[in-house]
Amino acid sequence: MSAQKSPACETDYHYVRAAIANSYLADGLDANAIDHLATLGVRRRYEAGEIIVKQDEPEEHLLIMAEGRAEISTFMDEPLYYLRPGMPFGEVALIDEKPRSANVKAQEPSECVLLPAQQLRDLMYAHPALGLIVLRNLARVLCSRVRASNQQIAALLTLEELREGRG
Repeated sequence: MSAQKSPACETDYHYVRAAIANSYLADGLDANAIDHLATLGVRRRYEAGEIIVKQDEPEEHLLIMAEGRAEISTFMDEPLYYLRPGMPFGEVALIDEKPRSANVKAQEPSECVLLPAQQLRDLMYAHPALGLIVLRNLARVLCSRVRASNQQIAALLTLEELREGRG
């Protein structure tokens, strides 16, 4: 005899599955792989101004912005990047298994899908093809953020040179 899900759980499962399917994480995954990921997902809600991820915390879970908008910032509250629906975050801690590298704060009421780190790693090991695609997609996200950071650094260096009269 199988246990039945309550309507709220069923609704959350469909919400989680849709959020994953519409995210950068799902690029190249088939419906079965998305179903596997969705069974791990937990729906989380945040109010504007609420901290979603705190720098230096030991959590390693991967999150996906499902609704709303959030800001990734340093401990000095310098904005680094803005998250929109479909964007995964928390990938650095998931991959290197170290504390969080930045803060993430909701800029408006937001919803995220949390994929627990160890369960996600276990799934990726059990299904290597899924794991390879997920890691490739996370690497693409990281590369995009590195490129954006490089552009910000170049712009800051140019401004500094202009201020010093070298430009």
